[in-house]
Amino acid sequence: MANVNDIPRGYTMTGKLNLRANPREYRRWNLFSAVLGLGLIAAGWVWHSFAPLKALFEAGFSVYSLRIAALAAGLFLYAQGYQLMRALALRLLGGQGPCWRRQGLLQIPGSYAYFSRGRFALAALSPLLLWTAALLGACFLVPVDWFWIVYLILIYDLGGNLAVFHAVYHVLRAPKTALVRTTGVQTLITLPYGIGSFIMGGLYAVTVVAGIHHMYTLIDLGQLARYGYTYWLPLASAANVAQGGAALAVALKSKDTKVKSMALPSALSACMGITEPAIFGVNLRYFKPFLGGLLGGACGALYASIVGLGATGTGVTGIFGILLDLHMPLQYIIMMAISFGVSFAVTWAIWSPEEVKA
Repeated sequence: MANVNDIPRGYTMTGKLNLRANPREYRRWNLFSAVLGLGLIAAGWVWHSFAPLKALFEAGFSVYSLRIAALAAGLFLYAQGYQLMRALALRLLGGQGPCWRRQGLLQIPGSYAYFSRGRFALAALSPLLLWTAALLGACFLVPVDWFWIVYLILIYDLGGNLAVFHAVYHVLRAPKTALVRTTGVQTLITLPYGIGSFIMGGLYAVTVVAGIHHMYTLIDLGQLARYGYTYWLPLASAANVAQGGAALAVALKSKDTKVKSMALPSALSACMGITEPAIFGVNLRYFKPFLGGLLGGACGALYASIVGLGATGTGVTGIFGILLDLHMPLQYIIMMAISFGVSFAVTWAIWSPEEVKA
């Protein structure tokens, strides 16, 4: 196997691509990713309106759970399939079997082979273009009730892989005789996770319900060791505060004193980072507030990703999480305001006190 440090005779290394190493450019790509995602959502509304999405919100817990499970499974299978297709492209165009590195639940392929500019561009773009074509075709074929499940995966496909175009752009600007290698170890092309953060910010509370959210500490520790910051913890803070906003909306809108006495303290607890009272005692019980909390967490996480908000430690979320973000306190406060405000407004709009059963 070729050594990762081997360089062909007559060549010298001129640089490495690492989008996260340039905070200004990283934020610009995140912003572009977010704008693209919002534009695609608007296009989906023109295509099929929000009727299937509205029906999902009005459906029962079992239907909603089925759709969320299908979306989560679809995203996971897409991510695995994308990496396998990328490995195949590297193998066919590089002439060598791929090398692999682990990133979270995924195995990321690379290659010790050197590519010409054109071959690198083809290897980088072909998985994205083929997956985009397949998902776009599926949007025409699936029943209307499942349209938004497939379409959200398509949005993630396009928004989450914009960094591919960033890499191809810089490679094609190199001299014609330049050679490129992407080992998956040395060449770190960090994806703009605006869309990915939106999805994970929305699904975080679901993992709390399942009791598996403690595993995220490993992600925090890994990012702290690698970057000096954890970009995951702000997502958790956004999701937690959002559940507090939804619970407060229930407390203020309900006329039942028992509901108020339960919702008010649980809202405060969620804003401090402890969401179980709000989720299990209020939001999940009436369901629609839980959905409002998911959307608020998604919006706050999206903002956190766009501005590159990272925490210097782990273990503290919610209001006191600002102690880990003293280098960006204003951005942290704005993130909490977005999460809390969106979840409060959505819950106020879609939940009715008449839904409280005596």
